[in-house]
Amino acid sequence: MTKVRTNFSQQTIYIGLDVHKRSWNAALYLNDQYLRNVHQPPSAHALYKYLHSHYPGARYVCAYESGKFGYWIHRQLSGKDIECIVVNPADIPSAQKDDLQKTDPRDARGIAKALQRDYSKAFIFRVCSRKPTAAWQGSERKYGVIWFVAKTG
Repeated sequence: MTKVRTNFSQQTIYIGLDVHKRSWNAALYLNDQYLRNVHQPPSAHALYKYLHSHYPGARYVCAYESGKFGYWIHRQLSGKDIECIVVNPADIPSAQKDDLQKTDPRDARGIAKALQRDYSKAFIFRVCSRKPTAAWQGSERKYGVIWFVAKTG
């Protein structure tokens, strides 16, 4: 019997992460279709391994809420070719029902849903890997996005 192989080339998987110290909850969308929620250990490598084994060849776009975890998750996911943005929690659209029935899978789905609709305009924070300049320039606002500039010297 031959095994059926799937290929997700030219497809985009949108991932909304609800991150905690002991676990991450990832909601996965393919184009505009909800696929599943994945409860996993708090590791970028575990997410990378899961995505590449279940959805090979796809483009991965990920978002998580800014907070006490900072940008180390962004750096690790970007290093594994997973496009990642860090979002302001207040900019994620939600209904009253989401606030009353707050769960980790629901939060992750909300982030992924907003991400797959139009992630370039939906969020305030986005980390950019620009070349560092000679002097500290702070952060500049450009089209509703805050670009972080590195300090050298």
